[in-house]
Amino acid sequence: MALVPVAGAEFADLPEPSAEEMATARAAAAVHLPQMEHCARCRADAVGRIGAPMGPSQFTVLERHASTAKPGRTLVAVASQEGMFVNRHLGEADELLLYAEAEGGGFLQVGIRQAPEPGNGAARWHDLADLLEDCRALLVSGIGPSPQEILRASGLRVFETEGLVEDLVPKAFAGGEIRRMKKPFKCGDGCGGNAKGCA
Repeated sequence: MALVPVAGAEFADLPEPSAEEMATARAAAAVHLPQMEHCARCRADAVGRIGAPMGPSQFTVLERHASTAKPGRTLVAVASQEGMFVNRHLGEADELLLYAEAEGGGFLQVGIRQAPEPGNGAARWHDLADLLEDCRALLVSGIGPSPQEILRASGLRVFETEGLVEDLVPKAFAGGEIRRMKKPFKCGDGCGGNAKGCA
């Protein structure tokens, strides 16, 4: 991936490589490691999955979600630590992964949104509800009663569950119920935290 010089950074004085230099570097690296040539910048335009070919439907979905028109509730948000599992408590999630249905079936990740900063009580969850106004569902491994009530009142379906993203996201798009994860406790009961993340 090409270096983007940023003022004040350690490599700010290095020039950005040209397209020809990048092509040469990728060709040399491809001898040892397959290249994902559809990525031009880190995360901002990343799409698809490693090892899976890029199809026209993925570009169509990205174009649709890049539109400036206000979208309906067409996305599913996921609290995940690494992107493979629904495994983050909402109060601990600093970002949420966004998924859209792909044309022809399946789904793909179309973005990442930063969660509002903790410590603002109910205001944090109202801000999150606004941030996720284009989402039909939110998948988390845990959620406190206050955010759950606020987010559901905003029209968002909230599922407290755990498992593979690839198994759970299609269920959220289908609109059915998702098995609730059984825990030996209820969020908030005997919590040793400071309540700034969940309250």
